[in-house]
Amino acid sequence: MGGLPLQGGQVARQPTSGTGGGASSPIISRVRVSGSSTLNTAITATQAATSANARTRPLAFLRSLGCVDSKLRRDTVSKACKGFRPATLDGIAYHPHSTTFAPDRGYTNVDDANLADYPRLVKTIDGVQRAGGLVNGLSASKKFDIHYDEYGYQTNPPDALLGVTTAQQASWLQWSAYTAYRQPRVRTLIQYLWRDDPINTRGWR
Repeated sequence: MGGLPLQGGQVARQPTSGTGGGASSPIISRVRVSGSSTLNTAITATQAATSANARTRPLAFLRSLGCVDSKLRRDTVSKACKGFRPATLDGIAYHPHSTTFAPDRGYTNVDDANLADYPRLVKTIDGVQRAGGLVNGLSASKKFDIHYDEYGYQTNPPDALLGVTTAQQASWLQWSAYTAYRQPRVRTLIQYLWRDDPINTRGWR
């Protein structure tokens, strides 16, 4: 995940290491939280944050950002969460990429969330907000709107590793748009590039 724009030109970075079951470390620090903006959680599925330079799974990141544990309870124990102040936001921007899965097939890991995992994503966001880990700048009692600001499928060819057929891409993009339309908290769906990224050894980008 890249930088997370919060407000006033301040950028927060996703924690890159931590231990399972609790808030990841390091927790975002030195971020001004007096204004409001949109939090962008950019990755839908990665790996467990159990080693240096490992990328935190997105729902674990959201919990870590709000200093709540895996049961969505406020973390008052860990050193990283001492002096915690919640970020104030207007909404949550998320990339619900399904990669090679159809739009109705979710991921198996409970800390990942693609388009089909909307209930899991909403449960996490609402739980963090309810525990005081995030504040809605529009209204303290309002639940966050969700903005899917990147979604798409790469095709095979050229991506033989993580591409789908051109027929699947054409069908699944329409299907995914309708799926997002039916998810009540989703306010935005932005299609990713309509052309594939250059072929590389790392697969889907």
